[in-house]
Amino acid sequence: MISNFIKMFKTIILAFVFIILLFSFVTCETFYDKGKEFSLDESEVVTPFKNRMFENNKTCRDCHTLIYDEFEKSMHYKATVFRDEIHKAVWEDHPNFKNKKQYKCAQCHLPSADNIESFMEGDAQAFPDINNQSQNEAVSCASCHRIKSIEKHRLANRNLYNDKLTTYYGISTGTSPAHQTKDDVKLYSNGKVCLGCHSHRENIKDYVVCITDEYKTKSFKTCVTCHMPVLPGSGTSSKMDTKHFFHGFAGAHNNQEMLKKYVEYKAVKISPSEIELHIINQASHDLFLHPLRKSIIKIALLRNGKVVHKFKSIEMERILKDEKGIAGCTNATREVKNTLIKGEEDRIISLNFPLKANDKLQVEYGYYLVKEPFVKILNLENNQEAFTYKIFKKEEVAIK
Repeated sequence: MISNFIKMFKTIILAFVFIILLFSFVTCETFYDKGKEFSLDESEVVTPFKNRMFENNKTCRDCHTLIYDEFEKSMHYKATVFRDEIHKAVWEDHPNFKNKKQYKCAQCHLPSADNIESFMEGDAQAFPDINNQSQNEAVSCASCHRIKSIEKHRLANRNLYNDKLTTYYGISTGTSPAHQTKDDVKLYSNGKVCLGCHSHRENIKDYVVCITDEYKTKSFKTCVTCHMPVLPGSGTSSKMDTKHFFHGFAGAHNNQEMLKKYVEYKAVKISPSEIELHIINQASHDLFLHPLRKSIIKIALLRNGKVVHKFKSIEMERILKDEKGIAGCTNATREVKNTLIKGEEDRIISLNFPLKANDKLQVEYGYYLVKEPFVKILNLENNQEAFTYKIFKKEEVAIK
């Protein structure tokens, strides 16, 4: 009798666990197959896209000369298919391009477009038009500084803008002859204003190909902390401050040297012939996480300033596939490999070689913007920027 009771009790417990798991699977808004779980409390209502007027960038230049000079060299300025050949190649590989449908990348790449409704919600073909001045503004000064809130959605987040042409948001308040600046939108002070476009992206196959949102909680850093560091010089002619936020937006394309301090190398001697190399990522997101990229760690042993041994290079990348095989961002349905250094990870690399006193490691962290086979797939063989190896951080590290 006791045995039957135990069997019945086990059956009830298993059934209960199964129901809980099934309920969780059905109701949880979770992005899967990313190597990490990413849950999202979506906005209940989707605000329709609305055509708006934004002040042009060159008007901002009149008072914000230093900031404009930085911005004009940035990937925000180059975000269009007219200026970024890699983005243009990805767009021309997209089914919407091939089937003459809308350029829905406009949400983040052409937010200043005066026909944003046509791109995002229209029925007719809406392609980028180089003769449309508003589209040439790319990710403009005004389109960033008029964001009043962000809607969270599974496909991608949405920036919502104010309708007042001369009301802008930032970290301070004031009035100039050109516009009013307000500090009552906390997205700017907490550094989350970037997450309308840079949080995550789900592709046409319902697969999340990229996540940069702050899924870690212990980091004190924000997007602005790392990618818009404070530099000397006033950002405006109407108020002579001693410093400003960098508007060249440090990243893989430009000004990557500004980010080096957030990756630390440390070498620990474990035995006379064994070393542990630590690559410490202080950022809250994975390093070089775009699926088109590949990063490489090159390590050599230095003795009296000369290389006496080169260790095997370590490649780090995300490999995505679809039903046909290796896939890019647009068609991927799953991740089959992910060796990236994760957000706030201390990656430990074990090395073996007989050591002598005062030996050092030479550590080089480099990357490609576009890896093979995508250089050929995207017809970028003539774009040297796409496949040129770039050094992110190279340093001699004492073995302690």
